[in-house]
Amino acid sequence: MTNSFLHVYNKSLFWKILTWLVFLGVIYFPIFLHLGSLPVALWDESLFALRALFMYDNLEYMIDFNQFEGLSDHMNTKLPFTTFFQVLGIKIFGVNELGIRLPIIFIFLGLSFWIYTFFKKQFSVSWVGGAFVLLLVISYGFVGEHMLRTGNQDVPFAMYLLLATLYFWKYIEYKKISDVLLFSFFMIAALLTKNLLSVIVLPGILAFILLKKHRFKEVMGSYKTYMSAIIIAGAYILTLVYFEWQYPGFFDRMWNYELLGRYTNTIEGHSGGFFFYFDIYFNQNSSYLGYFALFGLFVLFDKNADIRLKRLTTLLSLVFVSYLLFISISATKTEWYVAPLYPFGSLIAVLGIFHLNQVYILKSSVPIKIFIGALILVLFSGNYTSVINSVYKEEPKNGTQIYGYHLKNNSVSLGKKFYIIDSRFGSSAYFSKEIYNRNHGYDIIYAENFEDMEMPAKVFTCRPNEMRLIENNFKFEIINDKAMHCKGYLIVEKLNNQKIQ
Repeated sequence: MTNSFLHVYNKSLFWKILTWLVFLGVIYFPIFLHLGSLPVALWDESLFALRALFMYDNLEYMIDFNQFEGLSDHMNTKLPFTTFFQVLGIKIFGVNELGIRLPIIFIFLGLSFWIYTFFKKQFSVSWVGGAFVLLLVISYGFVGEHMLRTGNQDVPFAMYLLLATLYFWKYIEYKKISDVLLFSFFMIAALLTKNLLSVIVLPGILAFILLKKHRFKEVMGSYKTYMSAIIIAGAYILTLVYFEWQYPGFFDRMWNYELLGRYTNTIEGHSGGFFFYFDIYFNQNSSYLGYFALFGLFVLFDKNADIRLKRLTTLLSLVFVSYLLFISISATKTEWYVAPLYPFGSLIAVLGIFHLNQVYILKSSVPIKIFIGALILVLFSGNYTSVINSVYKEEPKNGTQIYGYHLKNNSVSLGKKFYIIDSRFGSSAYFSKEIYNRNHGYDIIYAENFEDMEMPAKVFTCRPNEMRLIENNFKFEIINDKAMHCKGYLIVEKLNNQKIQ
């Protein structure tokens, strides 16, 4: 029965088109629904947004955020590979949230389609790529905060690492130089996005090589291996040399803040125990879906498994485990470092299901097939509904999007010319004011203090400390106290010539 259906499907253009339309409709809602409804979040997302905006405006790398008038010193140490796509996003979609977020989604979808074609060519199966995407988009940890639906670059980084791993496997299988070059390209893309965090996958790759003595000899005895190492290291080192030459002190800051500093020290209070990432991946953000990676065990320990599929699943599993272990012993713990585990875990799970389907399910009775299909539908529907509910009407989180939220909802109520005062480095507020100044005719001035403010002035702030300073040091009138957590003031004059405190 199943084989007959597949035969009809493969021969029918109508069913293929219908399947693609249903698939695109299903993934549309978790990925695109209300994508631009929330402003960019404070810190990482807004920092990436400002990096891209500066490059868009000036056609050059931004070395420090104080190059934006009103922002204080905060050196930029991120390498710009994925930021180039966000610059292109601003060019196409404008200065807004979609200009920053859509490039991240398009990178994910484009590389997912690449994976679809990869498995269609390697294993003559078309649904593995689709199932891989479906499993990811019903995992809130992958779709939600700091991940796919934001302007952060963790998802592209995760996809670069996955493609690099797939092409390393393909190189091991066929020894083609094109696969070495693609492996090198995706490793460089990962390095120039998230720096040396990328090399954490290498212990897993090395373990895979060492599993078989002949494999170790083949890899280490081939000039292609050394060519790849030279290409990757050369591209990375030359990039660092260029930035250090152009911006003296860049390497020292990057080394201490982005590289060794995060591994040996707790940066900005981001700490956690050894099982911090285990808990996030297996119990929190992906719910029970994290455990689906255990389906890979059916491939690893079943004698009936296709040998090529077994080698690929072994490599993916070793990289998954090595990455998880290395980030778990790092001193700095941030929830988004778990990002690569989602695509690796999803693909391992799908390969396990693919194996079970090919070897056992297709040969089972009709009632068993119906039961398995119904079970999959129930599990998928439950998580799919949860993800849709989480993105249907998102609210600003922890005050990190509060200024943009009030601008979007017209609850600032100060007209179009006013100050935003925020002393905590309000990168989110800054990007939101750029959106409204450029697109909606506003004249918002961002400042971290009151020193250069021309009075009388309208001021909007969401910081209790700034509210206290206004009410202790100025003659003022509250003209908006309805905005959540924020106030709007008309400041007439300073009360005295003393320092504001």
